[in-house]
Amino acid sequence: MLTRRIGVDCGTRSVRVLVRGDGVVAEEPSVVAVTASDPRHALVGRAALQLAARPPGDRGASAVRLVWPIDGPRLGEEAALEALLRHAAAQGAGPPRLFRPDLVVTVASDCAGDDRRRLLAAAARTGSRTAHLLDAPLAAALGAGLPTDTPLGALVVHAGAVETEVAVITHEGTIARETVPVGGIRLDRLLAARVLEVCGLAVDATEAERLKCALPAGPAGDRAADLVATATVPDADQPAATARLAAADLWPALLPALEAIADALARVIESLPARLQPGHRRRGAVLTGGTARLAGLPAWLGQRCGLPAAVAPDPERCPVLGTGRALDRLDAAGRQLLYMR
Repeated sequence: MLTRRIGVDCGTRSVRVLVRGDGVVAEEPSVVAVTASDPRHALVGRAALQLAARPPGDRGASAVRLVWPIDGPRLGEEAALEALLRHAAAQGAGPPRLFRPDLVVTVASDCAGDDRRRLLAAAARTGSRTAHLLDAPLAAALGAGLPTDTPLGALVVHAGAVETEVAVITHEGTIARETVPVGGIRLDRLLAARVLEVCGLAVDATEAERLKCALPAGPAGDRAADLVATATVPDADQPAATARLAAADLWPALLPALEAIADALARVIESLPARLQPGHRRRGAVLTGGTARLAGLPAWLGQRCGLPAAVAPDPERCPVLGTGRALDRLDAAGRQLLYMR
């Protein structure tokens, strides 16, 4: 094929790039480093973090500002957003070709119309031949291999960094959807606050995320299991303080947020036509996104909502893999699922 087809999953904390026929070719932090001396010249991803981590004298005369241009359904600075998309498209484009590439970019389902237009315009300015937006729940469902083209459809819970999107997608499109502002970042902050409350230890976002991933068996599991938290130490020469906690000390901090996800799932089921509810209660929900890896979450959600729940294989990559399936459909009926330039 003379035209490359590129899928980009632009998340709040990471951007992933897929090339049709080659699979996922890049995965980087979705951050942009902007310098005051030349705002038009920006570094993206790991290069941006490396620049910001240098001592001030090694960065040159200009201060460095890190910008995360995507915050769930909200878009930030125009220049940083365009730099992120240009970088992602360049990683997928490879050597220059006669024909410009087709581009599919994921977007939060509750992203406002003005921000959708901004994202689509930024994608078009990357030099693509065509640019399309694909709602994240649909991308995640496609990437998980769910049957979105049937009358019953698929029930997906896409738990990302900033929000969780619950949707039922059928051959008619998205027929039910709920979004709650609960994601991995909020859970990390809740855990950090709880550790500070319980043992007076200040932990950073990285340590809070590690604790979240180490929590055993979910809210109903082994609540006596021990975890060790390590404090944030500004001076690398000083030893880090540690504290031992039980899982039972931490789960109460997460439960209200997890209850919000369960309530959204229950509302989506109840909003379905009566003929579809039994099928989805029987088949259950599939969880995608990084937060889906929270130990015991599928079992707890299933028990709380009265239906089976399971985590998709490679849940973080489901949206970008879904862009690949959407790229396969660009020449067919799947165009109706995309927002086109």
